[in-house]
Amino acid sequence: MWSYRQTLTLLAGGLLLPFLLGVSVSCRSVNKEQAAEKPKDPVIAIVNGRELHRSQFETFVRLKEMELQDDLVPIPEKEIFREFLVDQMLLEAAVKAEVEVSDDELRRHFGSLGEQGKSEPGGNTEDLRNLLRVEKYVRQRLVGSPKIDVSEMETYYRDHQAEFVVDDRVHVLEILVSKEEAALELRKKLRRRDFGMFRRVAKEFSEGLTAERSGDLGVFEPGELPEEFEKAIFRLQPGEISPVFRSEHGYHIFMVEEFIPKHRQAFHEVQKDIYEKMMAQHERMQLDKYVEDLLKGASIEILDSNLQFDWRKSDAKGE
Repeated sequence: MWSYRQTLTLLAGGLLLPFLLGVSVSCRSVNKEQAAEKPKDPVIAIVNGRELHRSQFETFVRLKEMELQDDLVPIPEKEIFREFLVDQMLLEAAVKAEVEVSDDELRRHFGSLGEQGKSEPGGNTEDLRNLLRVEKYVRQRLVGSPKIDVSEMETYYRDHQAEFVVDDRVHVLEILVSKEEAALELRKKLRRRDFGMFRRVAKEFSEGLTAERSGDLGVFEPGELPEEFEKAIFRLQPGEISPVFRSEHGYHIFMVEEFIPKHRQAFHEVQKDIYEKMMAQHERMQLDKYVEDLLKGASIEILDSNLQFDWRKSDAKGE
């Protein structure tokens, strides 16, 4: 379940902008003249003197439902409303801090989307600018760079060894072509356990994206590949070549280069992951504290009787 607590983790992974879509679309401040033109769009809250309208919250809810459509546990309305208020205050803080976003930055991040008109949902230039404004503010003001010693990471590794156990995996090579005849001819050229030949043929003749990597499809464990691929691949022994296999993408030939049995990964294999996880924890604590301070210092008046609950406290579990 996503909540604002994951904002900085998403930012670190390059995923913040999609999740901040709610900020940009819901943040349009409606002045008194606009409110007069739309009497059916009531003010549901006043945050630090700024009116927030029902339509803004409804847009935020719709976007939240899109983000969490695969989530089995629905978010209570209280939690969604709290996130809505927090998002509004983050944008307000970014504006007060005079965080600016140039047209060049907008184009670099969004390409042609940043030049679209208001006809497309989420395509409004000012909405996209606000997305980037909040991201920049979070990066500049909230994300720190604490020193994490190797000894701290080693302690984490020792205390969480179950996290680093990986199931049986296979390293797979692939040749993909569009014609069955071509696939059958290539299959005849290949020899069992001749990994070098398979890679050379893949590099020269494969039409798939893996051709530039000499057919290297990657390392997988059960459940990570489409079912029809798994049936063809996981029955192979190292060095064994599959029959020609058809999918919606074309005609495949697979070869298992290596079988990697279930094991616990060594510290050096996961050191980077541990560092990123510890950084994310630090950033999450920063964001929690900052949001708590925002809420404590905010002037918030709730006008909608259906939203009269203790929104200052979150029921959401961490990540």
